[in-house]
Amino acid sequence: MKLHVRTVVISDVHLGRSDSKVIEVNHFLRHVRCAKLILNGDIIDGWQLRRGGSWTKAHTRFVRIVLKKLEKRDTEVVYLRGNHDDILSSFLPLDFENLRVVEEHIHEGPRGRYLVLH
Repeated sequence: MKLHVRTVVISDVHLGRSDSKVIEVNHFLRHVRCAKLILNGDIIDGWQLRRGGSWTKAHTRFVRIVLKKLEKRDTEVVYLRGNHDDILSSFLPLDFENLRVVEEHIHEGPRGRYLVLH
């Protein structure tokens, strides 16, 4: 059974670190459907990867789950750059159909507008 919600916000997954909570995040994402997924920074830990961090199958599975939500579930994905994924700053903003990579995002909720940044 899946939980259906409008928006999910996830922060600080730190893909590339051995102590990442990616297995728990993957479990959650597999059991939720949402119209918008906000990845609020430090999803990929570029600092750790530069120092020889570890990338596991679970990390790749996270990327696949997000891509599946984009493609098959029609989920809008907003990726906000954090400090550990600062390498993205030279490419921002990026906009690919339902995927946006940005510095900040204004989320329109049922009770108002919210500034989202890492």
